[in-house]
Amino acid sequence: MVSKKLAAHTNGIKEAQNQNKRLQFHYLSPSSQNEFINLSSREVQNKILDEVRDAKYFSIIVDATPNVSQHEQIILVVRYVQLLKSETSDKVTDFCINERFLQIDSFNLKTGEALANRILSLLGRLDFDFKMCVGQAYDNGANMSAKAKVCRQD
Repeated sequence: MVSKKLAAHTNGIKEAQNQNKRLQFHYLSPSSQNEFINLSSREVQNKILDEVRDAKYFSIIVDATPNVSQHEQIILVVRYVQLLKSETSDKVTDFCINERFLQIDSFNLKTGEALANRILSLLGRLDFDFKMCVGQAYDNGANMSAKAKVCRQD
C-alpha cells in the first residue's frame, strides 16, 4: 500500500509531465525515499512470511553482533523448504530450500533467558507459531559465558 503523501507527490510529477511543464527538480525527498524503502521492505517481508507459513515448518538462525556504535543487535534469519507446484495443478513438482533474512533488532541484554524471550517476541510479532520451529542455530555465544548466565534455583 502506497502512502497518500508518496502517491500525491508522484501524481503531481506525472500531471506536470503530462502538461509538458518543466520541473527543475522532482527528486523524492529523503523522508519519501525512506518511506518507499520501508514500504518495499514490508512487502518483501510479507512475501517471505507467506512462503514460510505455506511451508509450515521452519528453523531460525539468530546472530548477535554490535553495530558501528557498539550497540548490540540481533539478526533473525529463517530457513524453510518451499514446495514448488505445477502451474496447472496443485501437484508439488519440486522444492527449494530458502534461507531469508527477516529482521534486525536492537538488543543489549546478554542472558540466555532475555535472548530467548526476545526471539519468542519477534516470532510472535511476525505471527509465527514457535511449535512449528524444527531447528535453531545461534552465533556469538556471549550469553553462555558464566558472568552472563542466568541460573534458576527452583
